[in-house]
Amino acid sequence: MILPFSTQINGKPTYFIDKIWIGLSLKHVINARNLEPFFTDYRYKFGKSFDQVERPLADNYFGKLHTIREDKTDRWKEGRMIDFFINNRTKDAFRFAPRIPVISTQIIFFDYFPKIGKLNVIIDGKHLSPERLEILALNDGFENFQEFKEYFKNVVSTGKPKKMKIIHWTNFKY
Repeated sequence: MILPFSTQINGKPTYFIDKIWIGLSLKHVINARNLEPFFTDYRYKFGKSFDQVERPLADNYFGKLHTIREDKTDRWKEGRMIDFFINNRTKDAFRFAPRIPVISTQIIFFDYFPKIGKLNVIIDGKHLSPERLEILALNDGFENFQEFKEYFKNVVSTGKPKKMKIIHWTNFKY
């Protein structure tokens, strides 16, 4: 099933292709050599390399290990095949990684309190500590929890928790 990714959020590159590749390689889901044809195909299709994380950061980075999505009809389940795409539903749609199965999913709730600027995050019924929130943000491809909060606070209606799903393609869980 197609899992589309943005290449920019608020005018900034997401580096999601590179971050997902880093996560897939470091967690031994895929041998890095298996990603080379996608790099070549991208360059051929778009006439340039995709945006990449600066190497000093990448050397200390776990990569994007999962994504968080709304899943009202419970389509994302363990074993479902992931088709990683950018530019979905356009003439520039592009598969940037091999198909792999969903390893697991977790339920995540967001609640935002604008008066105090707090994003409350609950995964599988457990509140996350500030340290775990930072790990969640990094593993979801954000630079830090502040960026993560800025993105997800817009997904939540004030005073109404939002149920979503973490889709894991590695063995990592919270």
